[in-house]
Amino acid sequence: GERAFLDQFRRRASVLESRFGELQSLLSPGSQPHDVLQAARQEFNCWEREIALPMIHDREVMRRPPPLSERQWSRTRLDGIRSSLAYLGQLQADAFADANSLAERHRVLQTSGVAVLCFLAIGFLIATSSYTFAAFRRHIRKVEQAEEQIRSIIAATLDGVVTFDEARAIHW
Repeated sequence: GERAFLDQFRRRASVLESRFGELQSLLSPGSQPHDVLQAARQEFNCWEREIALPMIHDREVMRRPPPLSERQWSRTRLDGIRSSLAYLGQLQADAFADANSLAERHRVLQTSGVAVLCFLAIGFLIATSSYTFAAFRRHIRKVEQAEEQIRSIIAATLDGVVTFDEARAIHW
């Protein structure tokens, strides 16, 4: 029945109720975590209404502590609320782990896809480079053959050049 404990109880009950509201706004209605939170909130409100406030009233009015059986019952109900909140935490941790696993698989698949595209690009570059190198070598051979033909034509042409002088005489 001390005023400091009563104020602390009311302050913490208010904080817990606001936390219930915050959590409820984060969960999608109809989901299992939302239902677990709703059940824990109802259980807390029931505990507060049926056990805590009557015990506080009895202590303030009658100046006697509550019987041991009522305290045990209160403790049991609070343990149930704690276990519901722990279960909610586990559900959310599992959901996070599932989402994390899905994101990891997505990253692996995306990375694998990029790696395959890189290997295809490297293969394409190697193929085009080898084709370009082969075409360059063919072109060099053709140029060498053309140079040989031009040299032979020039050599044969000089042997067959016929010149005339002013007297119209032919010179070889």
